[in-house]
Amino acid sequence: MSMYALITNKDDKYAIASKEPPHEPLSQWWDNIYCDELLEGTSEYYIAKNGDKEAIFHISNPHKPVSQWWNKISLAGLVVGETDYYIATNKNGKDAIFHKRNKSKPVSKWWDDISPNGLVLGESKYYRVKHNDKYAIFHEEVRDVNISDWYDYIETAGLIKEQSNYYIVKKNNRWAIRSDDVVSSLISQWWDKIQDDGLVKGESEYYIVTNSDNQKAIFHKDNPDTPISRWWNNIYTDGLIEGQSEYYLVYNRYDGYAIFHKDNPYEPISRWYEILITNFIVVS
Repeated sequence: MSMYALITNKDDKYAIASKEPPHEPLSQWWDNIYCDELLEGTSEYYIAKNGDKEAIFHISNPHKPVSQWWNKISLAGLVVGETDYYIATNKNGKDAIFHKRNKSKPVSKWWDDISPNGLVLGESKYYRVKHNDKYAIFHEEVRDVNISDWYDYIETAGLIKEQSNYYIVKKNNRWAIRSDDVVSSLISQWWDKIQDDGLVKGESEYYIVTNSDNQKAIFHKDNPDTPISRWWNNIYTDGLIEGQSEYYLVYNRYDGYAIFHKDNPYEPISRWYEILITNFIVVS
């Protein structure tokens, strides 16, 4: 349980005080203070706002900021007790990642935008940046060199969240799977859509794609040219895709729902049902 409370004065300034009377302020008075996690007892840091600038403070030393004063500081990471990293935004609207032990030198370059997923949230050492409307993945230990190519978009599931070595990229409104192990080549073909369930999330070696006719099929990571299933109106992730079994459930608008085994895409192991029953699929 936290020992702190947020108080305000007649000038609409804010300070952090002890919960115990007489509630004397422990911090300076600021235009605003972001301290939800401090008040909940899950963090020892807070952000103070002074005019149009923000800085991070530790409750044990409320007169010396942990960070420099920036135009904006993300709540993700250090302030909410997730990691020792935080994202700061400068006067030019650029973002950089900092570590609490060095407030002068960022661990990243300055970019148009940096996602907290990965490094800042403590999910991995990777992070995704945006620059000139393109996206790339970087690693904390190779600050100036992107470990992916630049794309129209990059899904943050998979590599960045350390669920697998895979990530999904977008180029010219088409999607494909790439791997950190094989930077120069694609794991999949380019498709209208690729679900991150299965291979990208590290659940199995299979993934579901959607073609230009809005039909879905299952592929294995080692064969991007031939699906292991037929093309269906829908394929559910239960079972095979999520690594629960060798079975998967499909939907066909003409027949309904049926279960298939991965080795036989032409004959279902069940009859066709008009209504999907919860927990119907075989998962073991």
